Amino acid sequence: MAAQETQAEIPRDKYRSFLYDDAENTHWRHGGPPSYEDVNSLFEQGRTKEWPKGSLEETVQNAIKSWEMEVSHKTRVQDIRTISPEKFKLIINGREGLSAEETLKLGTYNALLKTSLPEEFQFYKAEKETFESSHDAFRSAFPRGFAWEVLEVYSGPPVIAFKFRHWGFFEGPFKGHAPTGEMVEFHGLATLKVRCWMKNTAYKEACNQQHTYLKQSFN
Repeated sequence: MAAQETQAEIPRDKYRSFLYDDAENTHWRHGGPPSYEDVNSLFEQGRTKEWPKGSLEETVQNAIKSWEMEVSHKTRVQDIRTISPEKFKLIINGREGLSAEETLKLGTYNALLKTSLPEEFQFYKAEKETFESSHDAFRSAFPRGFAWEVLEVYSGPPVIAFKFRHWGFFEGPFKGHAPTGEMVEFHGLATLKVRCWMKNTAYKEACNQQHTYLKQSFN
């Protein structure tokens, strides 16, 4: 009975797996599991799609949210359960793929926003930012977070192609620029290759969704 009561007390996030599972043995960047209450509210208020529970679209959406949570808040590759670390590659706009260790060190903001534009046209210089400084900058600019949704899935596993939307409200200062309150959003396309897939559920102990690569392009 005591074990059941303890299990029942474990909190859950509606959209992310592996947030509280084995949390006490996970190395967290800020000492413990993060809260996604604000960005979940932003997501629910602003999403344009509400996918059926258990659908491929919902599964992909929650898988990416879980992966983003892990690479943003866990500090050891061995604690990241959404990927196969030895196979994972993050490929952005056709650039050379980043390994799991490289992605964890660089941070998703720096990985996604790296550009070959001349420096005078770069409003964000990824090469000059650290993991910590990049997250500080965007947490400041978007205090409610930057929500993410799947708009459409074009193909099923093992290679899943999909379109997504990312948005937030510029309600805090960003590198000397005063907030305007305006919504900032962009759309992109991605392919996600998974090692295995279990019908009607996002994750199972025997066969987790494990990303071999994630390719993304933005417009």
